[in-house]
This record gives sequence, structure tokens and C-alpha cells, in this order.
Amino acid sequence: MPIIISGRRKRSRLLAATLGAAALIVTPAHAAAIANPYNCAPQPTLTQSFSTWNDANLYTPVPNAGLENAATGWILTGSARVIAGNEPWKVGGAADNSALALPANSSAITAPLCIDETYPHFRLFARNTGSLKGVLKIEVLYFDAKGNITNTKPVDYTTATNAWQPTGMVGIDVFTSKTTVAAAPVAFRFTTGKDASYQIDDVYVDPWARAR
Repeated sequence: MPIIISGRRKRSRLLAATLGAAALIVTPAHAAAIANPYNCAPQPTLTQSFSTWNDANLYTPVPNAGLENAATGWILTGSARVIAGNEPWKVGGAADNSALALPANSSAITAPLCIDETYPHFRLFARNTGSLKGVLKIEVLYFDAKGNITNTKPVDYTTATNAWQPTGMVGIDVFTSKTTVAAAPVAFRFTTGKDASYQIDDVYVDPWARAR
């Protein structure tokens, strides 16, 4: 399991439901202290998922990173849906055959993953299926000290091709010098506007300090 909640799977499922549902009503982006209301602890499964692209770092997948278990753990809105097909390198496994379609005006939130300050970045695979001017907005969602869900400032992802490709490293940026918890759950949200259409697959997080 990528998240350990006081040793109980029931509470892990509760965390996923709480973070996912609450994230549909997110407070505006602002600098807020991250919190760990369910006392989660990281338990990564490490692989060199992006070594083909000269990235030797070790990565761990978010739960159901490649949508191989349908949309289990994810929150989908608009016309977002799981589709047949996969990023061609199949970093999650040779049998993988699913991806996520994000047509215009849709969004998807991953299942939560428990991280600590040694998890600075994440990467995924993305394919622009619409106008090359279309933007995929990427945010990190987390609990603040008051128990509210908040988000980091969105990162705009664009590409000059309609082919599958790995994204660059996207900063997580939720732990600061003022953080008072050792770990906390986060989730990642992907959103398309009216002029954008994307497919995404295999969302992996880089716990760099564990890879050295």
C-alpha cells in the first residue's frame, strides 16, 4: 500500500474519499501550512521509471497510477474518462492498456499519496489530443492546518506535438521550513479548459533522498 494510516486499510480508504471529495471544493491557492490529519506515513515502491529519458532517479507511483483498475481512487469531473490505450513505453507494466482522457472542461484528481519533504517532484506521461495551443493545468492538493483542502499555484503544461511524451519534473512544493509534520497526504489535479484536450497516464513521484 502506498499509504499507511495507523495500520488500518479502512482509514486509508477514508483518507482517499475525504481528500478526493473535499478537493472538489478547494480553497483558493495560497501559502498555507500542510497538515497530516490522518497520521499517514510514506511507503514507496521504487523503480527507475524514467531512465529511458536519462532520468536515473527512483520513482514511486500514486495509487492506480496508470488507471489499470478503472478510475478507482481517482475523482473525475466533466467528460474525463478511462480509455483503452496506454503510453507506449508501458513503464507501469507490459500488460498495461489504459489511460485517462481529459476532453475540454474536465478534470481529474489522483488518489492521495503520503509523502514527506524528500518528495520534491512528480512526472507523468501526457498526450495533447486537441489544439497545440491547449493547456493542461497541474496542481498539488493538500490539507492545511485547519483541515481545509488547498492547492499549489497551477503549473501550465503545453507541448508542440500530439504524440505521447513524458512531462518534465513538476515541483510539489508543499513542505517549507515552517512545516510541523513529518509527512502528509497529497493528490494531483489535472484540468483542461475549453480549448484543451489531453490524455494522461502513469503518474509517478520522485522521493529523491531515498534513491541515493
